[in-house]
Amino acid sequence: CHLTGLADPEAARQGPMAGSLFETAVIADIHATLLHRGLEPTLFFWRTSTGQEVDLIVPVNGRLVPLEIKTSSTPTTGMAKGIRAFQQDFAGAAGDGFIVYPGSEILPVAPGVLTLPLSCL
Repeated sequence: CHLTGLADPEAARQGPMAGSLFETAVIADIHATLLHRGLEPTLFFWRTSTGQEVDLIVPVNGRLVPLEIKTSSTPTTGMAKGIRAFQQDFAGAAGDGFIVYPGSEILPVAPGVLTLPLSCL
């Protein structure tokens, strides 16, 4: 936020960079958590030539866990589109997927996809 000149937290939450800032904060938090557990963070993103994408892929116990990171407090089934495509393309290796969001409830969004409140990280 400092580098972009955003000094007001509300401007950061509501402004045009809110999604990018939230995504960066979530990825940094996951990276730090893995480091603090003594693990080597191996984090990826996934994007196809047709535009399907997943914000973050985290290897966990031999599975690839896809995460979408959204600022919306009301996730929709459409937000799981990239995760579902990833799960189909990597059916043998992909685990359940999660939409990380600023809400407070863990809810099913699509088959194999749950919401995951930021507070649960």
